[in-house]
Amino acid sequence: MKTELSKKNQVILDKAIQRTHLYLQSHGTTNFEQFYLNFIRGFSGLVLIGDKKFKEIINEPDDIEMADNALQYIQNLKEDHPIYNYFRQYISFPSFMQEDIMLNSIHIISELSKRENIF
Repeated sequence: MKTELSKKNQVILDKAIQRTHLYLQSHGTTNFEQFYLNFIRGFSGLVLIGDKKFKEIINEPDDIEMADNALQYIQNLKEDHPIYNYFRQYISFPSFMQEDIMLNSIHIISELSKRENIF
């Protein structure tokens, strides 16, 4: 696993977050927007740095098991993990809010991906 995002991956991630931000604004989503963007940045960052364990989790064919395992993995990130800071606030939320943010973020990316190639 890489210890941080490469400059190229950071640019890719920044552009994707910018497009996501514009998408959220165009749909009037202002409540919790920063939480969604941070979650999406962290989730994408885990993939881009090549976190093997996380990639194994998200390749699970059972969506419910994948979501549960991904949530648990994120909740258990340690402060020394290179992507921890994107999830720091998210981890402090009660689990019902974590689930809601995760599901809405996945929905946002899914909708945005249908319209354009964001990554």
